[in-house]
Amino acid sequence: MSVLHRLALRIGWQLARHPATHAKAAQALGKTERLLRDDIAPRVQRAWQDAQPKITHAKHRLTRTAKQLRDEYRKGRGGQ
Repeated sequence: MSVLHRLALRIGWQLARHPATHAKAAQALGKTERLLRDDIAPRVQRAWQDAQPKITHAKHRLTRTAKQLRDEYRKGRGGQ
């Protein structure tokens, strides 16, 4: 293990032992959770709802095209 790697690990362990570091990490985590819950999640949900009709339309078109191709293939083989 390199000296820099050991130093980084030691610093990480030292920071993990300090209560102030725990409080700051909890505060940052709380901010991140609020941002995710209040801003990002609603936007993702709206985008998903807006995309649903297009996805459904594409699914129907793809199914219809597959059926047409299948029918043309069968017709070319003699209707088997």
